[in-house]
Amino acid sequence: GPEDHKKWIVSFRKMKASILDDVEGSQRFAAKTAKSAAEVEKVQTKQRIEKELAEQEQKQKEVEYAENTARLLEAERLERERLLLAAEQQAELERLEKDRIEQERLLAEESARL
Repeated sequence: GPEDHKKWIVSFRKMKASILDDVEGSQRFAAKTAKSAAEVEKVQTKQRIEKELAEQEQKQKEVEYAENTARLLEAERLERERLLLAAEQQAELERLEKDRIEQERLLAEESARL
């Protein structure tokens, strides 16, 4: 009868409210999950960018080190060349000096003979 109908309406409304609560709860959970997923992605993106920057910095340092090493090796090579050239010039000067002394000796001998 009417009492049963009322009970049924009350229980239907309770069920409907419970379903709506569940839906609302699910939506809140989904929103929270989406928010935390977005935060996780933000953190991961930040970490990835920091890692890439660190790698670029490391590569830059390696390039600079390689360039500096190349410059040092070139400077050392030029210094060795300079020293070698100086030694060759010194040897040439000494040879010329010996020749001059020899020429003077020969001239002195010629003069003495005359």
